[in-house]
This record gives sequence, structure tokens and C-alpha cells, in this order.
Amino acid sequence: RPVRALAMPLFSGTSPIGILCLFRRDETEGPGTAFTEDERGTFDPVGESVAVAVRNSQILGELRQSREVLERHKRRLKRKNEILTHSNRLLAEENIRQQQELRMASEIQRAFLPHRDLNLPGLDLAAEFVPMQGMAGVAGDFYNHRLSADEKMIELRIGDVCGHGVPAALLMILTETLFDNFQDVEHGLDDILRRVNDSLLSYFEEEVENQVTVFSGWYDVARRRLRYVRAGHPAPLLFRRRTGEVVGLETGGTFLGVFHDIRFEEGHVDLEPGDLLLLFTDGIVEATDIGGRSLGVERLIEGVQENIHLTSWGQVKRIHEQVKSFTADALPADDRT
Repeated sequence: RPVRALAMPLFSGTSPIGILCLFRRDETEGPGTAFTEDERGTFDPVGESVAVAVRNSQILGELRQSREVLERHKRRLKRKNEILTHSNRLLAEENIRQQQELRMASEIQRAFLPHRDLNLPGLDLAAEFVPMQGMAGVAGDFYNHRLSADEKMIELRIGDVCGHGVPAALLMILTETLFDNFQDVEHGLDDILRRVNDSLLSYFEEEVENQVTVFSGWYDVARRRLRYVRAGHPAPLLFRRRTGEVVGLETGGTFLGVFHDIRFEEGHVDLEPGDLLLLFTDGIVEATDIGGRSLGVERLIEGVQENIHLTSWGQVKRIHEQVKSFTADALPADDRT
């Protein structure tokens, strides 16, 4: 028996989504009859309803799928938040531990610095250091001034350890300890620095950053004579009051803690009443402004000369203010002494 079919395309808007087919089997043998216009007209709204139902079913499936994807993302996000919360807690605990270590290192380091300025007739001496940003008082810079037992000589020293933070502070403490062990007015300054250098090298067999710059000297109070050596440190500046001349105390010698068998050139200079001797670390002259320019030695000299009437303590405070003003109050990127 023949089968008749009526096919109708289904659309969602202008997009095809399927085909609806209606089949009819004739009851009698023969060519059969086609669908009438009325039958086709009745089929049109049925097709439209089916198209809407199919589209709604598709939308519902897409919504279910989107909801499942959203739920998976929510679960992943929740897990990530849990991990982040745990990580933040661990970081907070680690930060507290590091701050405690920094405070302890700062206290130990400050114990190695002079607790008071020397007060001797005819001598005005002052010193101060500002640690770099975020170091909680821990610095790689160090200085010392100490009167000999017979009160005839004053030991002067300033230095700078490569690096920052706790490792630099520990190396600074070691260096100061070595100077204390070897310092003796009966020994030459060259010999003392060589002993300190050899000891530093013996402590660091592996290749690490243990470079130390130092300026060290003995000042004879009665003769007003300073004997000194320089191990790669910025040359101190001597401001002569009588002549207005500025003299850099330049002598040969490389930094400590890197090379074996090094030698240091010893120099000496006689001071006169009113002279000013300025010792500093590179954090002063290498401080930069917002344009990337360094303060430099020339600006430092000009500032001192314009305020040569100040006491030593006043001069120290003024230099730190000069650096802060030059850098627009930016936090120190290096220790300043």
C-alpha cells in the first residue's frame, strides 16, 4: 500500500532546527490520494508548536549545561579561595617570623655600634645611619669610633657590606668582630686589613657576595694626625677651614672578602683647628632623585660648604635632610651613613 508524506521545515527565528514529517498509509490499493489543502493548513500550526517545543527543549538543555559549568566553576573558585586563604595565613605567619628576625638582627647590630659620641676637648664627633626601606633597622653599613685605653688615640672606621637585610647585617657583625680581634695601635693598618680580609675569605669558601668596603684609621689626639687606609670605600672629604680647600683622602686598596694577598696603601694627614672630616657610605652620594640623577660628591660638598658653621651633629642631620630633599622623601634604596 502506498505511503504519503508531508514534510515541514522547523525554524527558530530564521535558523532551521529540524524537519517535521507526517506519514499516511492508504487503506486501498492504487495510487492513493495526496494531502489536501485543509490537511496541510492544519499541519502548519502543529509544526510551529513543535518548533517552539523543540527550541524550548534546546534552551533548557543549554541552561542545564550552563548551570553545570557554573557549578564546576563555583567549586573550583571555592577551592582556590581556600588555598589562597591558607597561603595568606602562612604568609602572614612567615612575615611575623621575618619581622621578629629583623628586629632581633637590628638589636644585635646596634649593639656593635657606638652607644654615645666621644666628648673630648677640641674634638666634635657625630655619626648616624639610616637603613634602607623595609629593613626594620637592619643595615649593611657600619661605623665605629673608640678611644684607646691611654686616651691618646681614637679609632675611626666606616664600612659598607655588599647586599642588604639580615645576611648583610650578619656579615657586618662578623667584620666588626674581626676588627675588634685584630685592632692594635702597635700593628700597621695595612696589616690589620689584610688579617680581616684573610679571615673573611676563610669563612666563605663558596662563592658568595661577601664584599666589604672599609675606611679605617687612628687619630692621634695630641698631634692631630690621622693615619688611615681605604679598602674600596668612598674617599672621606677633609674641609680645610683656613684655606677653604676640600681634600679627598685617596689611597690605594680594593675591597675586603674577595681577593687573596691584597695590599693597602697607608696615608696620613694633619688636621688643623676648624677642619671638618666627613666620612660617608655610597648610599649618600648615590641617592637618586625622581629623574634618576645621583646626589653626587659635588652636591654633597656644596651643601657642607654652605653650612660649614654647623656642629658635627648639626652637619650630620643637615646631610640626611639634604638627601631626603633631593630624593623627594623617597624611602632609601640603600643604607645611608
